Amino acid sequence: MGLSISNQLLGSTGLSVGLGLSRGNGLYFGGFGGGAPFTPAALFAMGEQGVWYDPSDFSTLFQDSAGTTPVTAVEQPVGLMLDLSKGLVLGSELVTNGTFNSNITGWTAGTGSGGTIAWQSPGSMRVTRTTVTTTGQRSISVISGVWYKITASSTFVSGTGNPFLVIKDTADAAGGTILTNSSGGVGASFSHVAYFLATSTGTLFIHAGVGTASSVYDFDNITAQSIAGNHATQATSAARPTLSARVNLLEQTEDLSAAYWSTTTGLTSRVTASSFTTLTENTGTSTHRVGREPVTTAALGTPVEIVCSFKAGTRRYLQFQWDNGTLAVGAVVDTQNWTIAPLTGSGTITASSITNLGAGEYQVSVTGFVSSGTTAVNLLIYGLSSATQNSVTYTGTSATIIAGKADLRVANDTALPVYQRVNTATDYNATGFPYYLQFDNVGGTNKSMATASIDFTATNKMTAFAGVRKLSDAASALVYALSNNTNLNDGWTVLNAPAASGATKYRFASKGTAQSLADTTDAAFNAPNTAILTGISDISADIAILRVNGLQAASSSSDQGTGNYGNFPLNIGRAGDGAVPLNGRIYSLIVRGAATSETQIGQTEQWISNEMGGGYYPTGFDFLVTADGDQLTDASGNALYTIPLYS
Repeated sequence: MGLSISNQLLGSTGLSVGLGLSRGNGLYFGGFGGGAPFTPAALFAMGEQGVWYDPSDFSTLFQDSAGTTPVTAVEQPVGLMLDLSKGLVLGSELVTNGTFNSNITGWTAGTGSGGTIAWQSPGSMRVTRTTVTTTGQRSISVISGVWYKITASSTFVSGTGNPFLVIKDTADAAGGTILTNSSGGVGASFSHVAYFLATSTGTLFIHAGVGTASSVYDFDNITAQSIAGNHATQATSAARPTLSARVNLLEQTEDLSAAYWSTTTGLTSRVTASSFTTLTENTGTSTHRVGREPVTTAALGTPVEIVCSFKAGTRRYLQFQWDNGTLAVGAVVDTQNWTIAPLTGSGTITASSITNLGAGEYQVSVTGFVSSGTTAVNLLIYGLSSATQNSVTYTGTSATIIAGKADLRVANDTALPVYQRVNTATDYNATGFPYYLQFDNVGGTNKSMATASIDFTATNKMTAFAGVRKLSDAASALVYALSNNTNLNDGWTVLNAPAASGATKYRFASKGTAQSLADTTDAAFNAPNTAILTGISDISADIAILRVNGLQAASSSSDQGTGNYGNFPLNIGRAGDGAVPLNGRIYSLIVRGAATSETQIGQTEQWISNEMGGGYYPTGFDFLVTADGDQLTDASGNALYTIPLYS
């Protein structure tokens, strides 16, 4: 039927209070049902203020803050992330005669140029540099606070210089302040693209030129247009987050003969072919093993999943485990009958399996945690003298173990393919694995991004969505803050993962002239944890709600004072003053300056869940429309929570 079950819309349908609405009955909710597929663009269809960042959309990501170098692969830095909430709509063309169809009218050589510009048939502007930098330039008019995109093509003719396209505050070819610069390589044709934010209203100059050495280039199709959106940048290269899709913490996963696998004893050879390594034991009395010590660290009590594929060698029994040097989680594998026996009397095992993948390949998976000892995580494969666990010391017989396709990850990171091939830290299989921005302190610098000020002063309502994974609860951390200084400013919202030095697992906070905190201390959300976080706020109604994975986790009705939200930068991954840096991932971030119906909240949460690999949004629940709001119930009709009425 396509009916919405938001309170506002139900009120106009004539449906009676108390009518049970189920996802299973064909009514449209959360992206289920007929009609066009939902995307977050629907949240901004009426021009609502806000942002929508999607790290899986490579067309919106650039390695530098000027947007001259696109992100093309995982493990590249992100210095500019375009906001999709306004559709990346381009404004009218600001450059007159940028196609040079018949002349270069309107273009002049930059002041101080050491060469010439001329029209070149069949339609381009030829820039010839002799002794100093030479440009063809013209003025454009810009508006403060607006983003612009400039493009051009340059064709190499001769010489050893490089072409460039720049925006600057002067007609001077070599001087002035450059706002953005797209430079091509020496002796090559190039497609120039760059972005910049106008910081004042007035006149700027677009220059197409040649620098560094005597050269000739032909320029064509020079454009400058506004590009709608609240785009996020990071000008400091060391502080840029990294685009990633990696979950397997191992390397050289299909070559156990590589130097990476440095824990070896009792082996005479390791030979790799077709993703599997044949390990041949010596004839001495010792352990006969291969492994990596350590792979990573994990807090005590944190489940870790290990996976490896095996084929039949001549050593019948082997022991596959991860340990912290004291306690182990793993299994004894019988490579003749292809059965496993989980290890006992050590770590706690929560799941184990063996799967026949065909062609003689069997995949073993074991998940569990340790409760004492160190936080080290070591991965080891031992030969065994018998089916008895830990019978690892014996006299070898030149027997073989065949193993490959190893995977080790924190277990609650597993709503994904069970195995990920990893060669090196920058060379791995990303197919089927969700993309995210990694915020960390690698290199000694905390990672973050920020927008220019976003004007939310017309609204006192806010809805925020984030797909996140926090890796630590050791200190307070920021997903986003609409403010550079929440202590001094009024009219902001903040999403933390975690807050209160880790005591609060997630927080959504809102402030008019007084702040309200929706906090959850639920230990189920202890780090590491992956979640869809939704914050709902209304200053005038004193509403602050935090949802985690589609279910309400916290709320506050504390007085938020008066007023609307402010005109502040949106800081992502770290506060404006550099405090509370995030140690984790952001898969998606959406902030909408408006009240959002329950239907669209559910649709957005489902959409983010799909972006994250699925499995983070509840299914199979029923909804009742009550006098107090939309009520979520379980299959037996028991109320789980009620979303209050507000508008």
